[in-house]
Amino acid sequence: MSFECLNYKPHASGALQGFADFHVQKMGIELYGCGVFMSNGKRWLKLPSREYNDPESGEKKYIQVIRFVNKEHNDAFCKAALHALDQWCAEHAQQQPEPPQDEWVPDEEVPF
Repeated sequence: MSFECLNYKPHASGALQGFADFHVQKMGIELYGCGVFMSNGKRWLKLPSREYNDPESGEKKYIQVIRFVNKEHNDAFCKAALHALDQWCAEHAQQQPEPPQDEWVPDEEVPF
């Protein structure tokens, strides 16, 4: 397995379901504070971001700290991370929203 969920903290607020930490063994990195979202039967993951105030509007906004340039790599990463999260929740008896029926099941190696 190249992905491992290290921890998950539920934090329900709108579409936000919580925050997860991951170890990507193949890349030798750990990512902390990935947002787990769910809306209209779809789940997705956002890589860590930081908050800032827009100087023009004064609104609170968020900017990604890390991003994939290639959309396919981002999608593969998110699917693998959500699968690792589901495994972590099952092992730790943690309540996680039911994934959609068409949720990804790993059957091939991810590109990282």
